Amino acid sequence: MPGRTWKIISSRSLGGLSTEKPLTNLKKFLHFANTVKINNVIMNTICLRLFPFLLANRALEWLIVLSNGVITT
Repeated sequence: MPGRTWKIISSRSLGGLSTEKPLTNLKKFLHFANTVKINNVIMNTICLRLFPFLLANRALEWLIVLSNGVITT
């Protein structure tokens, strides 16, 4: 993944604060994730791989404690 794309995604991280606008951040995330193209890899897979970079603090802790395979789409 290009360094610039990673910086853009991680700079808009969701931390689980009540002041955040998660839908706005998710829309921006999808916009930038759509710029990542890998031969023979579907967009759903790319989004699943990039999604953890969108999270921070409590939101990232939530993701870490989930069992493997819980999130599939």
